[in-house]
Amino acid sequence: AGLKIHMSQKSNPVNKVISLALDMKRHVMSNEVFQIKIGIHYGNVIAGVIGHHKPQFSLI
Repeated sequence: AGLKIHMSQKSNPVNKVISLALDMKRHVMSNEVFQIKIGIHYGNVIAGVIGHHKPQFSLI
């Protein structure tokens, strides 16, 4: 049911996020003062307090 829309690799949101992350990483690698870590998740999000000794609010 519904209209099926074909997404090319360039218009796919997941590919756009990965491309952005790689561009950010390349830019940061040229700067010794700044560091970055990137995690990409696709799907449902879980939020809550994690940790026994040092509880922290996290999004997973």
